[in-house]
Amino acid sequence: MSGNIRQLRNGQWLVRVEAGRDPVTGRRIQKSKSVAGSKRDAKKALLDLQAEVQRTPVPSSTMTQ
Repeated sequence: MSGNIRQLRNGQWLVRVEAGRDPVTGRRIQKSKSVAGSKRDAKKALLDLQAEVQRTPVPSSTMTQ
């Protein structure tokens, strides 16, 4: 599972994780979170967000009909 961390400003980080693709449109689904603190805090938030995405089911094309 891919994800990245980007510094917004001093002490502010944007954490973004790829959560699959939309079955109807084919667009990427991404989950993001803003984190205040150090880069270590952002890395921990990245791992938490990746775990959250793995727990949530990816919608199938039958779920959208």
